Amino acid sequence: MSFKLILDMHESLEETGITDEYIEALEEFIIECNEAEARGEELVDDSVYDTVKTWLQDASPDSDVLKHVWSTDVSDLTDLDIYQQKFPMVSIQTIKDINDKEVNDFISKMTGSMRFLASMKLNGHGIRVVFNNGVLVKAHTRGRSSNGRDITRQAKNFIGDKPELDGFGLVEVRGEVLIPFENLSAAKQFNPAIKSAFSGVSSLIKESSTKEENELLRFVAYNVFFDGSEEFVALSDKFNFLDEHGFETPYGQTFMVGPSKAKMAFEKIVEMFATVQETYSYYTDGVVVSVDLFDEFESFGSEEHHHNGNLALKIGFWKQDMYSAVIEDIKWKRGKNKLSPVAVVEPTLTVTGNTVRHVPLYNPYNILILDAYPGEVIHFRYGGEAGVKPCFADGRNVTEI
Repeated sequence: MSFKLILDMHESLEETGITDEYIEALEEFIIECNEAEARGEELVDDSVYDTVKTWLQDASPDSDVLKHVWSTDVSDLTDLDIYQQKFPMVSIQTIKDINDKEVNDFISKMTGSMRFLASMKLNGHGIRVVFNNGVLVKAHTRGRSSNGRDITRQAKNFIGDKPELDGFGLVEVRGEVLIPFENLSAAKQFNPAIKSAFSGVSSLIKESSTKEENELLRFVAYNVFFDGSEEFVALSDKFNFLDEHGFETPYGQTFMVGPSKAKMAFEKIVEMFATVQETYSYYTDGVVVSVDLFDEFESFGSEEHHHNGNLALKIGFWKQDMYSAVIEDIKWKRGKNKLSPVAVVEPTLTVTGNTVRHVPLYNPYNILILDAYPGEVIHFRYGGEAGVKPCFADGRNVTEI
C-alpha cells in the first residue's frame, strides 16, 4: 500500500467521508511498516508512519491494528513481569503547535506554579529491561511491530549486568535503544541499507544480529521500578537514581512555571534544548515536558493510551519533519557570485503530499562533511517556511557558510 494512494484518499475525505476502504488502507500500510521494521528495514520515514498512525487513530480509534501496536494487555506473564503488569507501557501526546487544544487542556489542569522536568525526546526503540540483583535476566522491545519481542541476548551485549543494583532485588528499567551519531557509519558497514537512526536500531537488534552489531547500540533509561521505588516523590528522583546506578539518562532540566506563562516557558525550553542538540550524541525528535511531582502528575489523569501529565513538544527546531533519501546526482546552481551544489535525490514523498527531489547543499564544504555523493544517503528536514534544509544523521541542521 503506497503512501501516495493513502494521501489521495485522505485529501478526498470531505467528499467521501471516512470509508471502510480508507480505514483498511491505513491499517494495511501500518501492518506493512510493522513487518518491515521487524526485518530491520524501513519503508518510510518516521514522520510519514506517525502521520498515518494518527489518521488511523482519528478514523478508527478501536482498530485492531492499533490495539496490537499500542496494546497495554500483557500475555504470558512471569514473575519477572510484575512491574509491566502494574505499570503498562503507554505512548505520549505529541504537540506540533503550542496553541493546540491539547496544550490548552494541559495548562487548564495546572493548579498554580508547578515543577516540570524537561528532557530530550529520544527517537529510538522503547524497551523494558529486568534485573535481578544486578543481573540482566530479561529484555523486551516496545516498538512499532510488536509488544514484547524478546531481545535478552542482544541486551546483554549493549547493556550488560549492573552490579550497582545488587541488593535491590527485582528491578525493571525502561528506556530507548539508540545508535550514537558517531556509530552510524560503523552500523552501515554491517547493513548499507540503513538510512536513519531508527532503521539502524532495527537492523542491529534483530534476532540474527551479532555481538559486534549489538555493541554499537546504547541504552538510555528514563524510568525504573523496584520494591521501594514508590517512595520516590518525583520523576527527577528516578533520573537521579538511574544516573547514580550505572545508567545514562536523557539530557534534562527541571523548571518552575505557572499557568499564565506556561506556553512561553515551553517555547523557551525548546529553544534551549535545540542548542544542546547541536552537540548531542543521539537523534531526537522533540522535548518531553512532564509534571515532575508524582502526586501532581497523577492529578492530571490518564487516557487508555497515554498519561495527561506530560507532552512531547515537536515545535520550534523540531517542527520540521526529518527525511532521508539516496542521492542520484550532484548539480550546480549558478547564483550572482558563486556556484552552489544541489543534491538530486530519489523522489521523497512528505506528509504534506509534496515530493522532494532537490536538497540544497549551499557550499562545496558541505559535500565533504555530509558525505553527499551519488549513491549515498542524505538527511534533510522539510516543512514550514524553511522548506528543505540538509541536516546530519543526528538531526543537527547544516547552515549555509
